[in-house]
Amino acid sequence: MSLICAHALVHRDSRGRDGQGCIVAALDDYTGVRGLIAELFAEGIEATVKPEVRETVGAVMTLVKGNGVIGKDEMSMTEISKALGLDKSAASRRVNVAVSKGYLVNHEDRRGRPARIAMGDPMPGELEILPHADQLADRCSVAVLQEGTGTPLPLSHDDAPEVPESEEVMV
Repeated sequence: MSLICAHALVHRDSRGRDGQGCIVAALDDYTGVRGLIAELFAEGIEATVKPEVRETVGAVMTLVKGNGVIGKDEMSMTEISKALGLDKSAASRRVNVAVSKGYLVNHEDRRGRPARIAMGDPMPGELEILPHADQLADRCSVAVLQEGTGTPLPLSHDDAPEVPESEEVMV
């Protein structure tokens, strides 16, 4: 909510005002904030996986399935880097992230030996944590249209961030 209020304050010249002169946050403010934080928020609560990690785990899965050798469920860093089209150091960084998250495992426990990478835990599906603005437009119980955009439900002045009285934001 604080980010939405801040966004409305930054764009105050194009936002409407209520009867008390407070800036009224529009659905556009939510959309702007969502675009900035949705991916970071989802990764932070581990509801999604970075595309690079997903690609790396997918490459290992493809190598394991397409191997055709019974009992060979481990891949070398060279095989993984070739499958990804990356140099070994870049592939190694990606694999290390996937290993730290548990999506891949390194069966080699001796230092200085080549990694033996295998599949680990399944990755979570792509969950949408913050809904799209169009899903919220019809859910606002006090939806006032401002320049064709529905505004979110207003909060009390106690919930708004500290701003000068002449620049209060109502969301």
